[in-house]
Amino acid sequence: MKRVPIQGPETPGQEEGESQPARERGPAGPEPELDEEVFVRATSDPAVHREVLQGFSGPYSLGVARPPETGGRLAIVARLADKRAPQRKTIKVGGRMLPVVILGGFVPPEKL
Repeated sequence: MKRVPIQGPETPGQEEGESQPARERGPAGPEPELDEEVFVRATSDPAVHREVLQGFSGPYSLGVARPPETGGRLAIVARLADKRAPQRKTIKVGGRMLPVVILGGFVPPEKL
């Protein structure tokens, strides 16, 4: 009895049972992460502070981190004394969309 495979290789030259390399599977994978310097430059721009805060006028800190909310990917993180500030998810900086995470509970340092 001759055995005939029911399903052949997915791509030419691929042996039966081998999986396709990730680069050939299509655009389903995550986008490459932007360079940290892009985020650092963005947080140095007062216009970015205004856009992230959207009129919030209390104490805050703004920086770059890898928060769990983004799956450990780089993001602009704003820590505010009042969590009721606008909840932005992304901002456009230099033609690129950068993720933004807003957290509450910021306690400003006390004056000595």
